[in-house]
Amino acid sequence: MVLAARAIPPSSLEVWRLIEKDLTLRLSLKTREWNTQRQKDINAIAHEARRRGNASYYYPALIEYEEKHINERAEWSYKTCCEVWEIQGQKKSHAFYRAVFDGCLTPLFSLRKGVLTNDIQIRERRLNSGSGQSTGALRSFAMAIERLRADWNTRLEIASRDNDYQQQQIREQEQKEKRTSTAPIPASAPILLGRLSEAPADDERTQSQGKTLTNEQVAAVASTFTWKELESRFQLNHAKTKVHISSATFIRTNWETGDVTEEWFMGGSPAWRKEFEHLSSIAARKLGCSQSENADEFWLGLVLKWMQHAGLDKDKDMAWSPSGIVYDGKSNGTTQSLRTERIAELSAMFCVELITRGAPQSAVLPPSKESNSQRPAPAIPAIRTKAPPKAITAPEKQKRRAIFGAIQAGDKGQKYCKTVDERKLKIPAEWIQCGCPKTYADAYKVGQPWRKRIQDEKSRYKKKYDQTPAIEREGLLQ
Repeated sequence: MVLAARAIPPSSLEVWRLIEKDLTLRLSLKTREWNTQRQKDINAIAHEARRRGNASYYYPALIEYEEKHINERAEWSYKTCCEVWEIQGQKKSHAFYRAVFDGCLTPLFSLRKGVLTNDIQIRERRLNSGSGQSTGALRSFAMAIERLRADWNTRLEIASRDNDYQQQQIREQEQKEKRTSTAPIPASAPILLGRLSEAPADDERTQSQGKTLTNEQVAAVASTFTWKELESRFQLNHAKTKVHISSATFIRTNWETGDVTEEWFMGGSPAWRKEFEHLSSIAARKLGCSQSENADEFWLGLVLKWMQHAGLDKDKDMAWSPSGIVYDGKSNGTTQSLRTERIAELSAMFCVELITRGAPQSAVLPPSKESNSQRPAPAIPAIRTKAPPKAITAPEKQKRRAIFGAIQAGDKGQKYCKTVDERKLKIPAEWIQCGCPKTYADAYKVGQPWRKRIQDEKSRYKKKYDQTPAIEREGLLQ
């Protein structure tokens, strides 16, 4: 599992050299166990294909198993790299996550792809089969490997950003503890913001000088800024990103437990982030936000809704939407992200939108000690958004799992009916009331009108199958 040095960035290569030897030793103990179990599982798949008498069963089942098997290897490799790195007393960084992906996981995917390709070719020669099924299987497997690679790349990118955010919080806390006093903030907050706009984007000292506006000061400043001036400030803030890359990432995670988490992550120099936080907090207050903390996230949420309404979330020049699968040590989750490196420019564009809508220029008073329930609802300009999709009920999820599985296996006719029966799919109650047998196989044997109803139902779910994202579909079928 060694990658050519030129394929890994220099900093990541140094990290990988520290990990590689210890990982290889641990891997040597695990490989024999993996290979033995894999051979048993592949033999079981071949036996099941012979038992069913269905030659088309083998390759789809093999690819599904191999994808799961490779993902398990990748999971073990990732956790072991983290363990080795911690034992060595090192801190995780972006270079560490890139080293894991480029030096460990990418070669793993390439190696396993070669192994299965060789196995399939040997099987075809041994059986002297000219059915061409192996060609389709190899193509399907190549797509599965690329999907796994993209998922892991997204997962490690998210982990890297999470780590950067945590390290930033630790540094800020350490700096806060070291400070014995905080420099007073000038009474004229706009002047302070002007100075921040003129400061170099990479000035790390800005973060340690205590130049953080209080809630009262932000509210007071908001009353002195017009939307036009905020637009200009956001544009100046965006100009700094041409030299120092900045980003905003919104991540929504749907966990297997049914929980949903939504988080914003900001990337960029501390000075840039602090200035953007001040500007977005002021903009949020002008729209009536009265929450004492995270007013900038209130603004980011409105910008996101406006982007979705305007279709800018689909514009690759403005943003892109990576997705993937995460694991928190207890359960899996499916992530959908929206990432942009032009958040300040988008904020300026949203200010223009608010001007055209006649958004109020006034700001709310500073947060009082009253409970949030006693405060009037903030007057936020209406933003039309698409209605959220309805949640899939448990019976519908079970039905999709059964039918999607049969569709993916390519089952037709009596074989399709037998498969959904094995997956314990029940005949619709209204069919039974009209005299339909209680199983799909029996209903298919009877003939019309039940065959047509079964075919119509399968056709409807085939459309849903095609419209369901691949990652969500695979998660449903597992």
